[in-house]
Amino acid sequence: MKKIKSIHQLKVEKKELKQRHADLEKKIHVNWKELKDAATPSSLAKEAWDQLVETKIESTINNKNVVKSAITYGITLLVKKFATRAEERLNKFFK
Repeated sequence: MKKIKSIHQLKVEKKELKQRHADLEKKIHVNWKELKDAATPSSLAKEAWDQLVETKIESTINNKNVVKSAITYGITLLVKKFATRAEERLNKFFK
């Protein structure tokens, strides 16, 4: 911590501390909001779904049959897009 030698330095330090306090409060607020949004059932379900789809896509790419893999990959992408749209509509419906 700095050694304060004058009233002016004290005021400047106090102003800096207030600004830092306000920044930290804002950061806490933003983090709390993100946590609340991430903990909603719809976002948890979306995260689980995305993880499942990614795992499925990776496993289909590793298959030997290229045509089968391409078709499965395309269908998987369509299902993922459909699920994303359904989730968006459900979120609008429940808000």
